[in-house]
Parts: sequence; structure tokens; C-alpha cells
Amino acid sequence: MEAMEGVPVYRRRKAELIRLGVEPELAHRTAWSAQGPWRISHTLGVRMVLSNGYFAAMGLPRLDPRASI
Repeated sequence: MEAMEGVPVYRRRKAELIRLGVEPELAHRTAWSAQGPWRISHTLGVRMVLSNGYFAAMGLPRLDPRASI
């Protein structure tokens, strides 16, 4: 059963990336990574959809007030 352990996480990651606008092939490569959330956050697929603009649109404040969008 160990081989199936990561499948639910993969499916959730892939579905969410596609929902946010990542192409399915890139979403697959990003979601299938064995890395944890912190390391995946630095991949192209995640950085494309979770940009500073995305968080600004949600109304979240910038952590570095000197940085511009």
C-alpha cells in the first residue's frame, strides 16, 4: 500500500494547479515532485500562479513594505 501513499496529495496538488491556470503537463511535473510544500513553492508551476499579484488581489499585505508589485 506504500506505493499509493502519495497519490491523494498528487491529485490535490495537480487539480489545484490546473484550477489556478497552470498547463496540465507542468501541473503534473510539479505535483508529482517528492519534495514538500516549501521546496515546491520555488518551482515554476507554483510561482506562476501564486505570484505577488495573486496575494495582493486577495488583500494580503506585503511583508516587505519597500517592495512594489
